[in-house]
Amino acid sequence: MSDLPQKVSLMERQRAVWRDNHIGVIMAFTAFILIVGSSVLAYRQNRFRPPRFPSGLSIQNPERIQMIDSVNGPIPEADALTMTVSGAANATGEMFLAIYADENSFNDTSKAISRARQVITQGESNFTFRAKDLPAKIAVTAFHDENGDGELNRNAIGIPLERYGFSNDARGTFGPPTFEESLIDRPDSGKVQLYIR
Repeated sequence: MSDLPQKVSLMERQRAVWRDNHIGVIMAFTAFILIVGSSVLAYRQNRFRPPRFPSGLSIQNPERIQMIDSVNGPIPEADALTMTVSGAANATGEMFLAIYADENSFNDTSKAISRARQVITQGESNFTFRAKDLPAKIAVTAFHDENGDGELNRNAIGIPLERYGFSNDARGTFGPPTFEESLIDRPDSGKVQLYIR
């Protein structure tokens, strides 16, 4: 019990006794809250769902007959839609791009309506499509394959190590953004700008 002068009121003495007897409980409760909070944060961080992007093999897949021709063949300027992806760290490797038409196929490269890869010049790559071959609303994903392995590399807990981005500049909090967040209106011609980071 605290050494209190005799003139201290009864209420103040009771408070001092309570403090002396319960300080351990308060410290234990505080430690419990810190441990539980840290555990919840760690769990949420490890639940990160990494974006799924096309591998080099899926882009070269000859069986994708329905895949839209994005680079080969003449496209009249009036029908051309150029998607420019900016933000590459350097000109090493290639830029990968995939276009999706619906929520069920989003981030599943085998269901992308178009996939392409391009060299990087001055931090950006240009992908040209025939606009009328694309749906009126689309979602686009892109990433910089800096080490040339055909995949978006990630760290031990699944966070991407290479730059990536989505149309509409969408970013997910604990994983990739949704199809709705990435959805854009496809113009009849001209340019669509995407940024990776």
